[in-house]
Amino acid sequence: MSENTQVALEDVVNVDIGVTMIALGQHVARCTGESGQRLKIKYCSLCERISSRADNIALRNDSVARHEVLDYILQWMVPTKVCWLAP
Repeated sequence: MSENTQVALEDVVNVDIGVTMIALGQHVARCTGESGQRLKIKYCSLCERISSRADNIALRNDSVARHEVLDYILQWMVPTKVCWLAP
């Protein structure tokens, strides 16, 4: 849907993509392991693609849904451990 230019805009105008992305983010958040990490990366790519669109299915900059999606992505980031070397 985000890349298909053959779809008429009238067919997708009523899609609430924010709610869809939140639901998808909740599902992806439950995935673990290597395949879960790949899904999370693909989800982030999808978010970037949808956020960069300028037409009616874009995820608006001022949307509450956009902030919720960002919260999911930030929860997936795990800080790396810092190793201090003894002098």
